[in-house]
Amino acid sequence: MNRNCNLIDYSRCLSTAPGLRRSQAIKFTLIELLIVIAIIAILAAMLLPVLNQARDKAKQAKCISNLKQCVTGALMYAGDYKDMLPAATFQSVGATWTKRLGQLGYLPVGEAGRPGVFVCPAFAPFSYKNQDETYGYWTGGCARPNHDAVDWSLLGKDTYYGVHEKGSADDHYLRLGRLESSRAFIMDSIRNGGGNPQIYMVATGNGTVSGDGSVKAAHFRHSGHTTANFAFADGRVQNKNIGWVRQEKKLYYTDRNTF
Repeated sequence: MNRNCNLIDYSRCLSTAPGLRRSQAIKFTLIELLIVIAIIAILAAMLLPVLNQARDKAKQAKCISNLKQCVTGALMYAGDYKDMLPAATFQSVGATWTKRLGQLGYLPVGEAGRPGVFVCPAFAPFSYKNQDETYGYWTGGCARPNHDAVDWSLLGKDTYYGVHEKGSADDHYLRLGRLESSRAFIMDSIRNGGGNPQIYMVATGNGTVSGDGSVKAAHFRHSGHTTANFAFADGRVQNKNIGWVRQEKKLYYTDRNTF
C-alpha cells in the first residue's frame, strides 16, 4: 500500500496503487455480471415449467367455474320446465342449448370475441365465437331407441340430436329425474378431426377413442391432455382422467391436440 495515503484519500490511492490497473477492475466486474446472468438464466429455465403448470391449472380452474355456471343454468331450466332438461338444439328458434339458455336468462348471452361461460379457456377458440363452438352437451342418445336416460313415452321419434324442445314431430325429452347422478352431460368437447375445436354437443359412446371426424367427443385437454372437466346431473363439476371415461363406457373421447 502507498505509505503516502491517508484515511481520506484511501480509496483514491487504492485505485492508483501499483499493479492495479483500471482495465483489470472493469474486466473483473464484467465477469461477475456474466456469472449473475448465467445464474438467472438457469433459474428461469428451472422455473418456466412450474410457471406453465400454474398457468394451466388456472385455466383448468376457470373451466370448472364455467361448467359450474352452465350446469346450474341447465338445472334451473329443468326446475321451470317440469323436470325437462334443455334441448341440445332448439330447432324452432334456431338455437343450441347455450344460446337458448342465454336468451331465456338462465346464463349470460355469449358475445363474440369475449371470454364467456360457454367456452373452455384452455383450447381454441379460447373465447366465445359462435353457438356451435362451445362446451359439449350430451345428446341423450345417438339414434339408439330405448336408451336408459330418455323418456320415450313422451313425444318420440329417434333422432341423432337427442333431446329437443317440444313442438315438432321428432321431439323427445330428457328428464332430470331419469338421469343417474353420475351422468356427465356437459363437458370439454371436440369434433374429432371435423373442424370444430369445441362443439356444442357430445354423442353417446362406449369409452373408446373417437377416430371418426363426424363424432362429437369428450376432449382431454387439461394437464398435458390427460384430463377433462365434466359437469354432472347432480350439479357437481369434476376433473377426470381418461381411465374414468374408459371405465364408464358412456362417451367417446380423444386427447388429440388438433381438430
